Amino acid sequence: MHGLLLLATVAMPLSGAIMSVAGGRSLDFFGLELIAAGDKNESLQSIAHTFHVNAPYLIYAILVLHLAAAIKHHFIDKDATLKRMLGKG
Repeated sequence: MHGLLLLATVAMPLSGAIMSVAGGRSLDFFGLELIAAGDKNESLQSIAHTFHVNAPYLIYAILVLHLAAAIKHHFIDKDATLKRMLGKG
């Protein structure tokens, strides 16, 4: 679950960058042009847009599952997982 959460949070800005470049715009970072503007690639832009729009829902779902698992460990399993996560165990 941790790997999927990390992958989704890394892929979010990458899909935004791909969406921008595939849309024929340059990729700028604090005023520095990292990738020059090129030709439009509408199919790649569409794929990146779809992921970029839906990735937050995936991140929210994983976060809710993660919180539910921590609460389950604390109240049902009665182990120290939640205490360790909070730095108290």
